[in-house]
Amino acid sequence: LYVYLTEKAGFALSRNRKLPFIVGSPSTKAELVAKGFDPAMIEIINYCVDHTIHKRSNIQRSTKPLIGYFGRLKKYKSIEHLLRAVALVMKKVPDLELFIVGEGDNRKALESLTVQLGINQVVRFTGFVNEAEKVRLMQEVWFAVNTSSKEGWGLTVVEANACGTTVLASNVPGLRDAINDGETGLLYEYGNIDELSKKILTLIGDSSLRNRLAQAAHTWALTFDWDQAAQRTMELLQNHVNQSSKMLS
Repeated sequence: LYVYLTEKAGFALSRNRKLPFIVGSPSTKAELVAKGFDPAMIEIINYCVDHTIHKRSNIQRSTKPLIGYFGRLKKYKSIEHLLRAVALVMKKVPDLELFIVGEGDNRKALESLTVQLGINQVVRFTGFVNEAEKVRLMQEVWFAVNTSSKEGWGLTVVEANACGTTVLASNVPGLRDAINDGETGLLYEYGNIDELSKKILTLIGDSSLRNRLAQAAHTWALTFDWDQAAQRTMELLQNHVNQSSKMLS
């Protein structure tokens, strides 16, 4: 809310239109350009993954269909969409399980919804887990799902990809930047529970598709390297310093 109000007031924008920007995704750049920023002054450097932590392993996938959500439990993440989709999917895949990995102020409402939908026995809320446990779960699930209404960048998407796991996500800013639809993962129309449930069923029922997406997703994730991002950032900063020095001389 405070971010929205700040932007609404123009505080963050009106004072900074002439400054160079580094942003984390093409969607963020597009938003700034739409607000009047010069695209030539905006560089994209994606958030990256620590590949010493997020990586594939010999851990066996769950023998039963297991999907996961990874992230904060906030209202704008729209996790209730996933719960409603799971309730539909269970009619055809009764042994489905869902892990909700993370913590947040929307947890109680989500737990109540699982009871209302009759899926509380197959949904596990893990709460906050450490990084090692998060990675283990990413390696164990068949695929991950992200139902958020908007993201700056799909960091948990690429983290899951680095663990060899594909992701099904809503086609919204940020997430659509982190997924090559049909190549590294799948996108669905945000809020379309029917489409979400059908694509969950597709991934559960088609192991060859799931494996193909996961392999491509892992290759994709390897391109997001913090050392390269840091080097690119230093180059941009140095170029800006050099240009400023020339203007002052």
